Amino acid sequence: METLNTRWSAPSPSWFKLNFDGTAHSGVAVGGGIIRENLGNLVLAYVGNFGSTSSNMAKALALFWGLKLALTIDAKRLIIEGDSKLIIKVTKSVSGISWMLSNILKDIWSMIVWMEEFHIQHIYREGNSVVDSLTMAGLEMKEDGVTPRRSNRFIGKPRIKQIVVNKNYVKYGVEDIEKEESDKDEDDMEAM
Repeated sequence: METLNTRWSAPSPSWFKLNFDGTAHSGVAVGGGIIRENLGNLVLAYVGNFGSTSSNMAKALALFWGLKLALTIDAKRLIIEGDSKLIIKVTKSVSGISWMLSNILKDIWSMIVWMEEFHIQHIYREGNSVVDSLTMAGLEMKEDGVTPRRSNRFIGKPRIKQIVVNKNYVKYGVEDIEKEESDKDEDDMEAM
């Protein structure tokens, strides 16, 4: 008899857990996620508006951005949980991939290979409720994008609108991205 995974549980010591979700509603696709450490403390949370695309693509983009951000905090041992059985299945195996998801899945796999250890597993919506709520809040975003919470600068396309970071875990990444964007803005101003 299969046990249903309906409650969130913390990862083992030295592991991180990424929970992600995405949705599309009335022409707006959004996604987000949360990375937590073994005591269940928030390390990083993000939500983004991905413009007009499918719900499955929004879920895949939410996973993509979660992995990208996990690498910026050096989370090399990662448990990945989502409530989309399809995205979990196609992330685990190259068979049965929709052509619409093939490119983003290649990008996802290219980041997963940088992990020392990882597990990808399905969790029911009840266990993913925090990320589900975060994603629903993303539907109220008025523009496409993902930006750091403490700055209004965009950091690339597709863009994440909010990133909340526990500074104890950031070794590189978010600050470097903001500095690059700031330098680019200054160069653009000089060119005018």
